[in-house]
Amino acid sequence: MFPRILKSGSRPFALIHSAPKFPALRATSPLVGARFNSSSSSAPIDEISTKLQSFPEAANTLTDTVSTLTHDQLGYLNSMGMAQSWWWPPDVLERTLEYVHVYSGLPWWGTIVATTIAIRVVMFPLFVKSSDTMARSAKAKPEMDECMKVIRDAQTVGERQKAALMRKQITAKYGIKYRYMMAPFLQFPIAIGFFTALRHMALLPVDGFPTQGAYWFPDLSAADPYLGLQLISAATFMTSMKLGGETGASNFSPGTQKLLTYVLPTLSIPFTMNLSSGVVLYFATNAACSFVQSALLRNKFFRKIAGLQEIVPRVKKPGEEAEGMFDGIKKFAQETKKSAESKAAQAAALEEALKVRKARSKTGEVIIRKRKSKKS
Repeated sequence: MFPRILKSGSRPFALIHSAPKFPALRATSPLVGARFNSSSSSAPIDEISTKLQSFPEAANTLTDTVSTLTHDQLGYLNSMGMAQSWWWPPDVLERTLEYVHVYSGLPWWGTIVATTIAIRVVMFPLFVKSSDTMARSAKAKPEMDECMKVIRDAQTVGERQKAALMRKQITAKYGIKYRYMMAPFLQFPIAIGFFTALRHMALLPVDGFPTQGAYWFPDLSAADPYLGLQLISAATFMTSMKLGGETGASNFSPGTQKLLTYVLPTLSIPFTMNLSSGVVLYFATNAACSFVQSALLRNKFFRKIAGLQEIVPRVKKPGEEAEGMFDGIKKFAQETKKSAESKAAQAAALEEALKVRKARSKTGEVIIRKRKSKKS
């Protein structure tokens, strides 16, 4: 009924239940047998060794079960730890790439190109609206500059309300809808999602990535050995910026235009030379889409049939440099700062005058000023 304490030679005390209490355990468990016969038999140890050697067989069975999914079946990327959600951009794009790859039968390089083009086609109407808004804003710029000057110089609530109404009337007159100006910024989460998804797929790599490249880049998980994709991406981006950027109607200053057209594309070559070919293939395809889109939105015939505002280049005054978007923002900030300093000086002068008036009222000093007579 009670456990008994055994001591075997120099071994520490062990608490062991009596055998009649657990007959099945004594009969079937090799561990119990090994404990009671540790000094006389090695058969149970051999049995344990045999059972442990069978563990790799179970592991191989599990591996065979997972590897039955291939890259041309839905759910393959999910089984590899990717495409786990429907809201995170990289996961969404991984699922999209998998659906296009499975249902179209395209190799991975064709899947990347087709998916990039399809997303750009879906987003094209937003860029059309953005291009129209930029062209209308450029046409309304002289009136808008005067309105912004009134807003900066406004000192009373009534003047600010009047200036805000004036600005609203100008936007309504030219049909400007600023919400469409945000269309180019939608590219950022999509580009980051593509970069993260393709980089993840190349690092594993997923089945087919090392063999389903094309031309001089047969391995999408390795870097382009000839930098051909990097050169194509830089060249097409340069041409796109010369045509006015994504909307075809961007107006940059000469310095900003030179930075975006020549400096950044040139620097992108060494920065992307070690990226996998799958990632840089997306960059090249996206840059090519930007070039085609810029040329189309710059075309006068297309703008006419699409009902878009004609792009009228701003006429420079003698000795005036072309002012771009960034220059306009910088100039607005400088003028706002100057106006704020002027208002602060006026407020300080008014406060000083009130202090002097209050001091004179306490001393009873009266200042008599003679008014000038009006000329008849």
